Amino acid sequence: MATVVIGPNVRRGFRSSTWYNHESLLKTVCLALGTPQCPRFAQNARPMADFFGDPPEGRRGGDHLVA
Repeated sequence: MATVVIGPNVRRGFRSSTWYNHESLLKTVCLALGTPQCPRFAQNARPMADFFGDPPEGRRGGDHLVA
């Protein structure tokens, strides 16, 4: 599944060599939104944290994606 990740905390030009699935994408979205739980198989999925770097100066966010 091709996925384009866009945002202020995304590592520019990054391509991951890690294999992800739909559950990984759902886990990443759940973490980004701060939801207390993810549905079903996304609970134990690996989040796509390697796409995100340090937040820009003066901004919070992104650091909660590391699990």
